[in-house]
Amino acid sequence: AEYEIDDNCMGPGTNFILQVNSTQPPITEPTIAACEGTIKGFNVAVAANSVLSGADVYWYESTANTLAESSITGNIGKGITYKYTNDLNPGTHTLLVSQFKQCQSEKVPVTFTINPKPVLPTLDSNFSCQGLQYKPLKATASENTNIVSWYDNSLLSGNAIQGLTFTPNALTPGEKMFYATQTNRFGCTSDASAVKYILYPEPPKPIIVSAKNTICDYDSNIPTYTVTNAIGKVTWTDNGANSEGVSYVPQKPAQGFYSTSFSAIQEKDGCISASAISTLYLIKKPDKPVYSNQTICSINQPKAFET
Repeated sequence: AEYEIDDNCMGPGTNFILQVNSTQPPITEPTIAACEGTIKGFNVAVAANSVLSGADVYWYESTANTLAESSITGNIGKGITYKYTNDLNPGTHTLLVSQFKQCQSEKVPVTFTINPKPVLPTLDSNFSCQGLQYKPLKATASENTNIVSWYDNSLLSGNAIQGLTFTPNALTPGEKMFYATQTNRFGCTSDASAVKYILYPEPPKPIIVSAKNTICDYDSNIPTYTVTNAIGKVTWTDNGANSEGVSYVPQKPAQGFYSTSFSAIQEKDGCISASAISTLYLIKKPDKPVYSNQTICSINQPKAFET
């Protein structure tokens, strides 16, 4: 038999079901922050209880399309937690994250902040003299609100002294290094600056050869006084006048005075020794002898002159 198919006829219909699945994005953890230089990578995360059972979490750079896509290509990492190491410069950084279970969710942002680390504080060196009050070290912070902390060791251990100035104490003569950092309003701390502090020893008291001398009041030859242990600048003070040098010829005592005292100090590295006192004594010329004339007879024995 022959059959003819009529295009105008329609057979019985078949039902099709199209199921559209939707995946909710994960919930991101709260915004987090850290200080520049304190991290080797930044850990960002999503809340574990927001991830669907059996779903995979994918991370993307902020430049990625935020819409849900059928492809997961272009992701930079996988997992509930991701360690980001691409850009750790100060500022606010954003990543995108989605989860995938049959379908991919929209990509939601995760933001983290890297706060700037302060520059090193500027420190001014200083010195003191043994036996005198210690002079302070001074720091200049890059911002008025920054807090400067001082340490006596390069490990920055022990109790820190805070403030723009710091006065050392109980040092032995020589050089000592001190260190200081500054902390900004974000709580970020700079690297440490180092500064040298010197405690100079007190110069020894001058030793003067023949510190006490005498001359006659008519003598114009004034003795010379000499410091034998000079290690720096020697200054003599005589009746209000100063003179420098290892040796010194003092002023002759004024008329009517029988002695004069003068002093010597020595200075080295800005430190001054104790004072050494010398004296020049003036011996008055004896009075002219007084005697009386006498007359004797030639037959008599001469008498001795009496003064």
